[in-house]
Amino acid sequence: MELTPKEKLLVFALGIYLSNLKKRVSSDLDVTIQKSVFIDFVLKTKLFEKKERALYKNLENLEKKKLLSYPVKRIVLTERGWKAYKKICEAVNHYLILQDALSTELIVKGTRKIQTIFH
Repeated sequence: MELTPKEKLLVFALGIYLSNLKKRVSSDLDVTIQKSVFIDFVLKTKLFEKKERALYKNLENLEKKKLLSYPVKRIVLTERGWKAYKKICEAVNHYLILQDALSTELIVKGTRKIQTIFH
């Protein structure tokens, strides 16, 4: 079950969305969202250059791959979906660590001399 880059991004977006919602509520509760709310979120963030219908099709493909389920018109990552999300997080984590290092003063403290050249 190999995911396309768009499917990986969609699983990653859903996993982050659900994880952040879960942080806001008690850990004993399970969090779900409506499919339309998630589609609106994805469209507003402009993660994809796709239209609404294409996103619904991508979600249907993820459901066929048993990464998502839709109990009562709500999106839920299945166990297989959470595993795929965690695998994507591990792959992306190295890039995020590098981004954090570059955005902090770590890079400035790690060098002896910094030269600035004006052109």
